Parts: sequence; structure tokens; C-alpha cells
Amino acid sequence: LKGISSIPEAKGANIDATPEAVLYWIASLTKQWLLIFDNADGESNIIEKYLPPNSTGDILITSRNPNMRSLTGDKNSIELHGMNTEDATTLLLKRSNLEEEITEAIQQAAKGIVTKL
Repeated sequence: LKGISSIPEAKGANIDATPEAVLYWIASLTKQWLLIFDNADGESNIIEKYLPPNSTGDILITSRNPNMRSLTGDKNSIELHGMNTEDATTLLLKRSNLEEEITEAIQQAAKGIVTKL
């Protein structure tokens, strides 16, 4: 939230860097916004106090903590399971920017990394 206070629109609204001020500013927005809480693996009540009180935007929470579901309800929660080896290897190779240079040796090395992880 502190980082949000430094974006030009927030600076233009003269908000300070406190979470309360940023949440108040987000709640005052009339356009769509997206707030992401990534790896929110702590207690759900920690995240809950940082949720803006309006519904003009969307909130995405990623977590390994199944109790985070209490913030959204079952209807708005999706439980993801691990990727299969083939998909994970493809993702690793794609994000490694080796798509045009992929040899059998690189493919096998990537599969080994994915299997280990």
C-alpha cells in the first residue's frame, strides 16, 4: 500500500503513505482498480484490515492458507493444484527465454529442474 501512495494519481490527490490514507483513496476511486495480495499465507484477519471498503475494483488474493477463503467465500475461491510435469517444463522454458534454442539436452535439464521443484 505504501508503494501505491507514490503513483502519480495518488500523489496528485496528496495522500500520505499510511495504509489508512491509501485505502481511503482507493475507496474514493470511481474507476476500476485491481489490488493483489500475493503469497498472503498469514492469518486472514491481517489481510482483512487492508481491504478497501468499496466495490469499484477487484481484489486477488493468492495464498496457501485455506483459511483465506473466509474473506471471499467458496463461490469466489479457486483451489489450484500443482501443474503436471509437461506444463511446468513448458512454463519454465518459456520464462527462460530459450524458446528458439531448445535442444533435447535443455528440455531434459528443464524437466529435471521441474521434477526437483
